[in-house]
Amino acid sequence: MMLLRLMYWCAARVACDGAAELIVEMLNAQVHPRVPSQGSVGASGDLAPLAHLALAMIGEAPMVPRSEPVACAPLRSRRKRAGVVNGTQAQTGMASLLTHDAWVLWRTAHAAAAMSLEAVGAPPSRSTPASTTPVRTRSSSARRRCCATCWRLEIRESHRDNDPRVQDAYSLRCTPQVLGAVGEALAFAEGLVTTN
Repeated sequence: MMLLRLMYWCAARVACDGAAELIVEMLNAQVHPRVPSQGSVGASGDLAPLAHLALAMIGEAPMVPRSEPVACAPLRSRRKRAGVVNGTQAQTGMASLLTHDAWVLWRTAHAAAAMSLEAVGAPPSRSTPASTTPVRTRSSSARRRCCATCWRLEIRESHRDNDPRVQDAYSLRCTPQVLGAVGEALAFAEGLVTTN
């Protein structure tokens, strides 16, 4: 939230009376305001979470971690702080962290699929997600990426001579279609938070 607020001020070249410099000091000191996880979010921007940032910046609220000395001098300007509390940086910050975690889970799901294929002895044929053949007709970059990841993770050698006529479970064969769709949704979410 703090970094996004700072980026906005720098990109918009907004005069903020030392507020940007103070956020840089806070980030360098690795301190941040304590912002409740519940409250008014999204009413007209993130007024409540950003207000907690503003309170810490003027020295009216504690910053965490409290155990370390903080050399940041609070803002003393008498001008209104509307530029601090007006925005959607709290929502965007949370969305950024969630999108990152979702990508981690997406990659983990590929590892689970590859291990499942190994466990059932799936032959390296057209019936496995590692093959790019099924997705050539209706492909997307996320599906191709899924196939490439499964191919890279599959061990395959232990069951290379298994009968390729026996298809694997449908839940395994549709891995590129399922994880490909999830990857497309994540790419859309990532695009939203990186261009906000």
